[in-house]
Amino acid sequence: MHYQDVFDLYEQLEKELFDQLGGLYDETFPSQDPLDMLSFLNKTTEYLKENQYMLTLFVKPNGPTTNQFKAFFKEKKS
Repeated sequence: MHYQDVFDLYEQLEKELFDQLGGLYDETFPSQDPLDMLSFLNKTTEYLKENQYMLTLFVKPNGPTTNQFKAFFKEKKS
């Protein structure tokens, strides 16, 4: 991949993060089976663990990406 500048790199990595988390969510829901929620949480936890160093770039208390996480999952839920 080629990036125009550091801001483009940041935006592309952030987009990839939300695309992958959205994919995990979409694989699981909608579902009424409680075990599906457990599966989603396990997959999400594993993804976050595997990408913990990249996530430290994005997740800061009250930072824009933290608020985007909240909005992202609220939107997915509704």
